[in-house]
Amino acid sequence: RCPYTLVAPPVWWGVSGSHRGFSGLLTLRVSTFTALLEDLCGSLVNQGFSKIGLIVGHATNKPIVQTFVNQFMEGYGVRLLQINYVNLAAERFAEIRKSAIGGAAHAGELETSLQMHFRPGRVDLDEVPVHMLDPKRDFGLSSATKDMFQPGESIVGYDISESFPEGVMGDPSVATPETGELLFEAIVKKACVICDEYREL
Repeated sequence: RCPYTLVAPPVWWGVSGSHRGFSGLLTLRVSTFTALLEDLCGSLVNQGFSKIGLIVGHATNKPIVQTFVNQFMEGYGVRLLQINYVNLAAERFAEIRKSAIGGAAHAGELETSLQMHFRPGRVDLDEVPVHMLDPKRDFGLSSATKDMFQPGESIVGYDISESFPEGVMGDPSVATPETGELLFEAIVKKACVICDEYREL
Protein backbone atom coordinates (compact mmCIF):
# COMPACT_ATOMS: atom_id res chain seq x y z
CA ARG A 1 0.00 0.00 0.00
CA CYS A 2 3.06 2.25 0.09
CA PRO A 3 3.87 2.53 -3.62
CA TYR A 4 7.47 3.59 -3.00
CA THR A 5 8.39 0.31 -1.24
CA LEU A 6 10.00 -2.88 -2.46
CA VAL A 7 9.30 -6.01 -0.42
CA ALA A 8 12.17 -8.45 -0.05
CA PRO A 9 11.69 -12.19 0.53
CA PRO A 10 11.09 -13.03 4.19
CA VAL A 11 13.72 -14.43 6.50
CA TRP A 12 12.08 -17.70 7.52
CA TRP A 13 14.37 -18.53 10.43
CA GLY A 14 15.09 -16.80 13.69
CA VAL A 15 15.98 -17.45 17.31
CA SER A 16 13.38 -19.98 18.43
CA GLY A 17 15.14 -22.08 21.06
CA SER A 18 12.13 -21.96 23.39
CA HIS A 19 10.33 -24.19 20.84
CA ARG A 20 13.04 -26.87 20.99
CA GLY A 21 10.64 -29.42 22.51
CA PHE A 22 8.61 -29.61 19.28
CA SER A 23 9.51 -31.75 16.28
CA GLY A 24 10.62 -29.97 13.13
CA LEU A 25 12.11 -26.93 14.87
CA LEU A 26 14.74 -25.03 12.89
CA THR A 27 16.38 -22.31 14.95
CA LEU A 28 19.45 -20.08 14.76
CA ARG A 29 21.99 -18.95 17.29
CA VAL A 30 21.84 -15.24 18.09
CA SER A 31 25.20 -14.73 16.40
CA THR A 32 24.01 -16.55 13.26
CA PHE A 33 20.77 -14.58 13.14
CA THR A 34 22.46 -11.20 13.50
CA ALA A 35 25.13 -12.16 10.96
CA LEU A 36 22.40 -13.14 8.51
CA LEU A 37 20.63 -9.80 9.02
CA GLU A 38 23.89 -7.91 8.63
CA ASP A 39 24.74 -9.71 5.39
CA LEU A 40 21.27 -9.09 3.94
CA CYS A 41 20.97 -5.46 5.02
CA GLY A 42 24.59 -4.81 4.10
CA SER A 43 23.90 -6.17 0.61
CA LEU A 44 21.02 -3.73 0.22
CA VAL A 45 23.14 -0.82 1.43
CA ASN A 46 25.86 -1.78 -1.07
CA GLN A 47 23.23 -1.53 -3.83
CA GLY A 48 22.33 2.00 -2.79
CA PHE A 49 19.43 1.47 -0.39
CA SER A 50 19.45 3.78 2.60
CA LYS A 51 15.98 3.06 3.99
CA ILE A 52 15.44 -0.54 5.09
CA GLY A 53 12.59 -1.71 7.29
CA LEU A 54 12.55 -4.96 9.26
CA ILE A 55 9.13 -6.29 10.26
CA VAL A 56 9.34 -8.56 13.29
CA GLY A 57 6.64 -10.74 14.80
CA HIS A 58 8.40 -13.47 16.78
CA ALA A 59 8.72 -12.41 20.42
CA THR A 60 12.24 -13.72 21.02
CA ASN A 61 13.53 -11.96 17.91
CA LYS A 62 12.38 -8.48 18.93
CA PRO A 63 15.15 -7.60 21.42
CA ILE A 64 17.79 -9.14 19.15
CA VAL A 65 16.67 -7.08 16.16
CA GLN A 66 16.51 -3.95 18.33
CA THR A 67 20.16 -4.43 19.29
CA PHE A 68 21.05 -5.22 15.67
CA VAL A 69 19.40 -2.01 14.41
CA ASN A 70 21.52 0.05 16.80
CA GLN A 71 24.72 -1.80 15.91
CA PHE A 72 24.03 -1.49 12.18
CA MET A 73 23.77 2.29 12.56
CA GLU A 74 27.14 2.32 14.29
CA GLY A 75 28.79 0.24 11.59
CA TYR A 76 27.08 1.44 8.41
CA GLY A 77 25.62 4.84 9.28
CA VAL A 78 22.20 3.70 8.03
CA ARG A 79 19.08 4.08 10.16
CA LEU A 80 17.29 0.75 9.88
CA LEU A 81 13.63 0.69 10.84
CA GLN A 82 12.29 -2.04 13.10
CA ILE A 83 8.53 -2.59 13.20
CA ASN A 84 7.03 -5.08 15.63
CA TYR A 85 3.75 -5.88 13.92
CA VAL A 86 2.08 -7.19 17.07
CA ASN A 87 2.59 -3.83 18.78
CA LEU A 88 0.74 -2.12 15.93
CA ALA A 89 -2.33 -4.22 16.75
CA ALA A 90 -2.33 -3.44 20.48
CA GLU A 91 -4.80 -0.55 20.53
CA ARG A 92 -7.32 -2.17 18.20
CA PHE A 93 -7.04 -5.54 19.91
CA ALA A 94 -7.75 -3.95 23.29
CA GLU A 95 -11.04 -2.66 21.83
CA ILE A 96 -12.26 -5.92 20.31
CA ARG A 97 -10.62 -8.80 22.15
CA LYS A 98 -12.88 -11.48 23.62
CA SER A 99 -10.31 -13.25 25.79
CA ALA A 100 -9.33 -12.09 29.24
CA ILE A 101 -5.74 -11.13 30.06
CA GLY A 102 -3.74 -14.32 29.60
CA GLY A 103 -5.62 -15.24 26.43
CA ALA A 104 -3.31 -13.66 23.89
CA ALA A 105 0.18 -15.06 23.50
CA HIS A 106 1.61 -17.82 21.31
CA ALA A 107 -1.28 -19.23 19.21
CA GLY A 108 -3.76 -17.31 21.36
CA GLU A 109 -6.68 -15.17 20.25
CA LEU A 110 -4.72 -12.58 18.26
CA GLU A 111 -2.46 -14.89 16.27
CA THR A 112 -5.20 -17.43 15.63
CA SER A 113 -7.57 -14.71 14.41
CA LEU A 114 -4.95 -13.49 11.96
CA GLN A 115 -4.43 -17.03 10.65
CA MET A 116 -8.18 -17.45 10.22
CA HIS A 117 -8.23 -14.25 8.17
CA PHE A 118 -5.21 -15.19 6.03
CA ARG A 119 -6.06 -18.87 5.59
CA PRO A 120 -9.83 -19.42 5.61
CA GLY A 121 -10.83 -22.97 6.45
CA ARG A 122 -7.38 -23.98 7.72
CA VAL A 123 -8.09 -23.47 11.44
CA ASP A 124 -10.32 -25.94 13.29
CA LEU A 125 -11.54 -24.63 16.64
CA ASP A 126 -13.68 -27.68 17.49
CA GLU A 127 -11.14 -29.23 19.84
CA VAL A 128 -8.70 -26.40 20.26
CA PRO A 129 -6.78 -26.39 23.57
CA VAL A 130 -7.09 -23.36 25.85
CA HIS A 131 -4.25 -22.54 28.19
CA MET A 132 -4.67 -19.14 29.82
CA LEU A 133 -1.33 -17.73 30.88
CA ASP A 134 -0.55 -17.75 34.58
CA PRO A 135 2.95 -16.37 35.14
CA LYS A 136 3.56 -18.12 38.46
CA ARG A 137 2.27 -21.50 37.29
CA ASP A 138 3.74 -21.39 33.78
CA PHE A 139 7.07 -19.61 34.32
CA GLY A 140 7.63 -19.90 38.05
CA LEU A 141 7.61 -16.14 38.60
CA SER A 142 4.54 -14.02 39.34
CA SER A 143 6.32 -11.08 37.68
CA ALA A 144 6.75 -12.89 34.34
CA THR A 145 4.62 -12.61 31.18
CA LYS A 146 0.87 -12.32 31.75
CA ASP A 147 -0.20 -11.73 28.16
CA MET A 148 1.22 -10.64 24.81
CA PHE A 149 0.51 -7.05 25.81
CA GLN A 150 1.50 -7.45 29.46
CA PRO A 151 5.02 -8.86 29.23
CA GLY A 152 5.66 -8.53 32.96
CA GLU A 153 8.58 -7.13 34.87
CA SER A 154 10.92 -10.11 34.56
CA ILE A 155 11.98 -12.68 32.00
CA VAL A 156 13.05 -16.25 32.66
CA GLY A 157 14.18 -18.85 30.15
CA TYR A 158 11.61 -21.51 29.33
CA ASP A 159 10.77 -24.42 27.05
CA ILE A 160 7.26 -23.96 25.64
CA SER A 161 6.65 -27.70 25.41
CA GLU A 162 7.06 -28.15 29.17
CA SER A 163 4.30 -25.77 30.26
CA PHE A 164 2.37 -25.64 26.98
CA PRO A 165 2.56 -29.12 25.42
CA GLU A 166 0.12 -28.20 22.63
CA GLY A 167 2.05 -25.02 21.85
CA VAL A 168 -0.91 -22.84 22.85
CA MET A 169 -0.35 -19.92 25.20
CA GLY A 170 -3.76 -18.30 25.57
CA ASP A 171 -7.29 -18.77 24.30
CA PRO A 172 -7.63 -19.42 20.56
CA SER A 173 -11.21 -20.69 21.03
CA VAL A 174 -12.62 -17.14 20.79
CA ALA A 175 -10.67 -16.24 17.65
CA THR A 176 -12.58 -15.22 14.52
CA PRO A 177 -11.61 -14.26 10.96
CA GLU A 178 -13.47 -10.98 11.49
CA THR A 179 -11.16 -10.13 14.39
CA GLY A 180 -8.21 -11.08 12.24
CA GLU A 181 -9.32 -8.80 9.42
CA LEU A 182 -9.78 -5.84 11.76
CA LEU A 183 -6.37 -6.42 13.30
CA PHE A 184 -4.67 -6.80 9.92
CA GLU A 185 -6.16 -3.52 8.69
CA ALA A 186 -5.03 -1.75 11.86
CA ILE A 187 -1.52 -3.18 11.53
CA VAL A 188 -1.16 -2.21 7.86
CA LYS A 189 -2.55 1.29 8.42
CA LYS A 190 -0.11 2.02 11.24
CA ALA A 191 2.78 0.44 9.38
CA CYS A 192 2.14 2.73 6.43
CA VAL A 193 2.12 5.80 8.67
CA ILE A 194 5.44 4.72 10.17
CA CYS A 195 6.95 4.03 6.75
CA ASP A 196 5.81 7.43 5.48
CA GLU A 197 7.61 9.14 8.37
CA TYR A 198 10.66 6.92 8.04
CA ARG A 199 10.93 7.78 4.35
CA GLU A 200 11.30 11.45 5.24
CA LEU A 201 14.16 10.92 7.74
